[in-house]
Amino acid sequence: MQTAETAAVTELPTASKRNEMILAVATKIFARRGYRNTDVQEIADELGIGKGTIYRAFGTKEELFLATVDNGMKKLSERVQKVKEENCDSSDHMRLSILTFLRFFDENPDLIELLMQERSEFKHRDTHSYARHWEINLPIWTDRCRDAMGDGRLRDLPVEGLLEVYSGLCYGAIFIQHFSKKHVDIEARAELMADIIQNGVLSEQERARINAQRVR
Repeated sequence: MQTAETAAVTELPTASKRNEMILAVATKIFARRGYRNTDVQEIADELGIGKGTIYRAFGTKEELFLATVDNGMKKLSERVQKVKEENCDSSDHMRLSILTFLRFFDENPDLIELLMQERSEFKHRDTHSYARHWEINLPIWTDRCRDAMGDGRLRDLPVEGLLEVYSGLCYGAIFIQHFSKKHVDIEARAELMADIIQNGVLSEQERARINAQRVR
């Protein structure tokens, strides 16, 4: 059934805008029905266009699905890139990057469903979308960490390991939130995550006790 959102798709002036509309609707339907249970005709019907139009733009159902995942990760990369350009200190930058990440997936829960389906349905894919997104952004975050370590703002730690732990914490958080379906204050959660990363969970008293034991 055609909606007001998609009614004008055939009247859009450019192929790129038409393709973006196709990706938006395909994302919604793939997330709701699953890759195997989705027929491209359903997507075409929702858009009010012929199925051939979708195939001419994306080739196959598999290519269309993978394009929806890649499109979602591209949008995440664009959002994260804006954070990288912010002129603020390390602690604020970390909090802002975590907040941006959590907020993006809170606003785009269908992408989480697609990421899970991608891992399940396309195990043959050499590099999955999230991993590719991570690899693209890794050099920039690596440089930032090394600069912060050089300035004494971060401890001297293995940069790759540090970033893997940081990424794993953020990545795990979006799935836990998605599965639990509980309402979470995104800003408060980002603040807590940044605080734990920066300061740990041990009290000053406990850290002092442990350090005293180590020097004996």
